[in-house]
Amino acid sequence: MPVQESSYLGQSGVWITNSSTRLFVQHFGGMTPEFSTRLRDKDGAVWLNTHWQPHFKASQSGFMDSNDPEQSSYWGIELLRQAAGTFPCAPTFGPGNDQLLPHGDCANTNWQLNRCYEVDVEYQHSHHKANIAHWQLQGQYRQLQYQKWDYLYADQSAHYCVLQVHNPNEQAVDINLAWHTTLGAPFLERGCLVFNNCNHFKVAPAGTEFDQTTQLEPNLEFTDFSAAPTKSARQKNLHQMDGYTGHSDFVSGTTDNPELLWSLCVNPYLNLAYLSVIPLSRLPNQVNAQSMNYWNHCGGRDFTPWADYQGGVDRTYALGMEAAIGSSCQGLEHSRSQRTYMDKPSCYGIKAQQTVTFPCINSLFELTSDELALATDSTQHPTTLNTIMEAAVMRHIATLDLSFTAVAVANNN
Repeated sequence: MPVQESSYLGQSGVWITNSSTRLFVQHFGGMTPEFSTRLRDKDGAVWLNTHWQPHFKASQSGFMDSNDPEQSSYWGIELLRQAAGTFPCAPTFGPGNDQLLPHGDCANTNWQLNRCYEVDVEYQHSHHKANIAHWQLQGQYRQLQYQKWDYLYADQSAHYCVLQVHNPNEQAVDINLAWHTTLGAPFLERGCLVFNNCNHFKVAPAGTEFDQTTQLEPNLEFTDFSAAPTKSARQKNLHQMDGYTGHSDFVSGTTDNPELLWSLCVNPYLNLAYLSVIPLSRLPNQVNAQSMNYWNHCGGRDFTPWADYQGGVDRTYALGMEAAIGSSCQGLEHSRSQRTYMDKPSCYGIKAQQTVTFPCINSLFELTSDELALATDSTQHPTTLNTIMEAAVMRHIATLDLSFTAVAVANNN
């Protein structure tokens, strides 16, 4: 079956699959511990997972026992017990407050599966079948109501995600929104290449969770992704993934492109590219992501669950490519107080009785032999490589359904 209820490491959810793609979406937090593709070579085919599955993700069903001192001291909150892959963050992106857990209700609550189904879709003058899981969630914060659609087309390795938020109140409510896309091993490794269409970057300000882990100079802005300012007055090339460094950095990027916000991670050894793209202003009542946020985690946190014990070695290796409307990693309260970040809105005020949508597409594809040769050409300046890779990205984006036609068709059925 293309959509099937099942479990993954003890957690209930659904598999959405086609002949070349496997996607698992959990009930809890909408976590996606697996987004895998079928790699083929002369010796056959093998499945490879691209999503982050931290070593501390629990392999048992149920939830953390907050009354158990061992469990509560190790994980702290259920989100860390179950975090994986891509998941929606709302109404806060980052820290919570006395009414919200970090990353909000969407990331900390069981979503209710409404239905799984298949629809026939016409786009780009051709016929496609979409396999869809539709979810809903009653939020605690201001009683906001959420719906979510996750789907694959039968002929693509692309996860289409649409988050919808309804404000039932008689007054406006400010919120953050984010798709917390996080890549991990075996796809992510030293030497992976990162590209984007951003032209303005900023290191997370001082006073955040990255104070003790970052090698970058807090709060500094820059325009060249290959020349991020470090604390030691050097420049760091963020286009290339390091191996384990003992550092964890957070950088936000914005674009002047009115149509797309995207980020690409290429594993040149596997010739596999992971694209996260936000088509801007495509859906009715769409809230546009304002920034692409890079959580580059190569160690640095010497406390649980990142390390096995307090003062231990961080065993986490991950790359977040997190499209958001927020204020760096600082959460809703900071976003509301400042209203803007990097000259972009840092929160969205949902009007009374308003419903808004927040979409994302995560897609896997191979580079052509020429594109791969150019991507790995060490004689090219990173900025030149980024321009070259943009052509590969646009070639692939041309095959995607940027209007999320399947959601419109599903809602009319």
